[in-house]
Amino acid sequence: NLSCLVEPNSINIYQKLLHTYDAHNKGVAKITLFPKSGHMVLSAGMDSKIKLWEVYGGRRCIRTYAGHNKAVRDIVFNNDGTQFLSASYDRMIKLWDTETGECVSRFTTHKIPYCVQFNPEPSKQHLFISGMADKKIVGWDARSGSIVQEYDRHLGPVNTITFIERNISFV
Repeated sequence: NLSCLVEPNSINIYQKLLHTYDAHNKGVAKITLFPKSGHMVLSAGMDSKIKLWEVYGGRRCIRTYAGHNKAVRDIVFNNDGTQFLSASYDRMIKLWDTETGECVSRFTTHKIPYCVQFNPEPSKQHLFISGMADKKIVGWDARSGSIVQEYDRHLGPVNTITFIERNISFV
């Protein structure tokens, strides 16, 4: 009960290591759970690889997605997990098919993308935005591969993007 003014008697914090997912050759920049079920984890490695892991059972690496030639900074699934976006220091944003491992599309402004985010609305999953090192937010249409909007009023690089107000706006 978050509105309770009384401190709880105990707090359940994990105090032992449950598992180490070990397959990247360098550090990991981001991990994200599979939408809704959370039965898989996607990891973005500084070794330029993206890996999909089982959370339960054998906790093994199910698939390695290779296609970037520099570190991967951000990853995000679409609403149903069938596709995901990756943003890399190689200045590319890639759209991947989660199941087949195929890179479906590539997008670039020739600047480094720091973050990517699908539009959360089910009818707008073909639209995504990227926060860039050059202080811009770029809106993309994945179907056409074209830029649909640019926002260029930031004072520094855009590190994260969150949709708000029933997915009408973002910050």
